Amino acid sequence: MTTKIEDLRAAQVVEAVRKLAEERPDFVYADQPERVAFREAHPGMKECSYLGAYVPSEIDPTFASYEGEGCIVGQALARLGVSRDDLVEVEGESAKYVMVGNSMPLTYEPGWLSVVQSEQDEGRSWAEAVARGDEAYLSKPPALEGN
Repeated sequence: MTTKIEDLRAAQVVEAVRKLAEERPDFVYADQPERVAFREAHPGMKECSYLGAYVPSEIDPTFASYEGEGCIVGQALARLGVSRDDLVEVEGESAKYVMVGNSMPLTYEPGWLSVVQSEQDEGRSWAEAVARGDEAYLSKPPALEGN
């Protein structure tokens, strides 16, 4: 049975992302050969994929495949039962848009997911990306002295 993205709570996606980071804390999405090849072929262009690296066909430029592993958010969505076809529909969209754009309640989670996604795209390990998301959204402001 497949799950529609709009039927998920953002907290479920955050929990699945955390589980992936616990299982593979040192995994660096950007270091996959397919990601490196994409960056070399398209200097300066950032690209994140829920499905894997987008590889255009040399025979038919209207066809492409996805190779390697998808980003941490894409893998989390897949673990939660989102179909490949549904992931194709949101391919290229930020995690925050995917969560908020699909009528999920506005909480900290979509922003947190966006930070984690961005940090992994910049070459940080999954554990580091999650830590950066926590720093951005879960750290408490320091108490004001004298209060």
